[in-house]
Amino acid sequence: MPTDEQTIIIGAGLSGLACGYELARQGSSFTIYEAHENIGGLSKTMWFNTSEGRFGFDFGGHRFLTRDKAIEQFFFDVVGHENVETRQRSSRILLKGKYFDYPVKPFSALLRMPIWLTIKAGFTYWYAFFRYFFARRKTVDNFEDWVRYRFGSTLYNLFFRDYTRKTWGIDPKNISSTWAAERIKAANIFSLIKNSLLRPDPESKIAMTLYKQFFYPSKGIQVLSDNMAEFISSHNQEILTSAKLTEIKVKNGKINRVSFENGDIIENFGTLVSSIPIPSLIAAMGDVVPENVQEAAKNLKYRDLILIGFMLDKPEALEDSWIYFPEDRHLFVRISEPTKYGLKMCPSGKTSIAAEITCTKGDDKWEMVDEELIEKVRDQLIELGFFSTEKVIDSFVERTTHAYPLFDVDFEKNLSTILSFLSSFQNLELIGRTGAFQYINMDVVLLHGLNCAKKLVGITDKSVTTLGHEDKWVG
Repeated sequence: MPTDEQTIIIGAGLSGLACGYELARQGSSFTIYEAHENIGGLSKTMWFNTSEGRFGFDFGGHRFLTRDKAIEQFFFDVVGHENVETRQRSSRILLKGKYFDYPVKPFSALLRMPIWLTIKAGFTYWYAFFRYFFARRKTVDNFEDWVRYRFGSTLYNLFFRDYTRKTWGIDPKNISSTWAAERIKAANIFSLIKNSLLRPDPESKIAMTLYKQFFYPSKGIQVLSDNMAEFISSHNQEILTSAKLTEIKVKNGKINRVSFENGDIIENFGTLVSSIPIPSLIAAMGDVVPENVQEAAKNLKYRDLILIGFMLDKPEALEDSWIYFPEDRHLFVRISEPTKYGLKMCPSGKTSIAAEITCTKGDDKWEMVDEELIEKVRDQLIELGFFSTEKVIDSFVERTTHAYPLFDVDFEKNLSTILSFLSSFQNLELIGRTGAFQYINMDVVLLHGLNCAKKLVGITDKSVTTLGHEDKWVG
């Protein structure tokens, strides 16, 4: 039976498992509840047996990189040095029939564009430069204005507008400038020229998303989750799957009862740690939640994801680790080749391609039947020259919800309303990308879980959810 000191962790993704791992290491008692049959959350690996051998696919592209040496050591300790590959990142974007390095280096890219376009881009950049740094026209609150005021309208239209609209499903004017500030390296003209044409800045001075090198478990990202789970089990702590949260009861400023779909009802525990989507957490609380908080939770949006995989009878399909596709004529926003991450993801002499489609549950893409999705994506990949029909061994379609938090222009207002309400509960912690509604990299997801556990046992009093926003080194 649970005790007053026991922790209940909801969600067995990376942050929930990392929290459990550290609690186990500290000798604390806890139980992890996971709604799905399998652990790992978004960081899971799916394996498919075919006549040609076994093929592995991560749910989307995953790579590990960090500037925090302690987190790097944690990753290697959990996965095992012998099971980690060091890979070189190579990524491009297909734009107007030509491939460009991605993230885009605007000035080197424009050298391959018509001269009139290069002149236009230069003019609009300088116009934006002087307007932004000298006129300071107004406070920028959306993605489109943020980028245009720093790079000019031509560069924005070429390299940012279409991909942003396609990926997030809304007009860039309706996306918060916070998203742009966190994900785009804003620089002046001189640093852009330097990084495009001359010697680039060292990795210690650039966003981590631009790093050329990354680490990866040779048998898929699931190894990280599985090894944390094995450690937890070895310390006699439970991870219960197929156990979806159904109800939360509160009393005297504390959460005092939680119920799950598997029939478990927990009443005696210390802290509830949630890594599940915030709207799901709010919904489980029922009528105790004020109407304005319920409304804010309904308006907090996530982007969903469809993964289409093709197992191929050829040794290599792409020159790059992954390629981006901003134009609507391509159904997918990104494709990747799993063997560019880990060599053991495919049988020897074979390879595969994973195509990602961002969408919203219930829209036309989400509702498209599997056979039609496979056919459309396959035909487009064949047209692009990545493989031929006879090379396809097998294929599949997988869908997941709440893949990415969507930073629309109202997200900060809605999130603030929700967090103000949730902060009133003395024994509730939010962690992870979906649980804290932060677009953070894998290293910070792990940090959320580890620091939450350390806070619970009294090692630190640092707030968990500020990680990734206040610590700028996360990139």
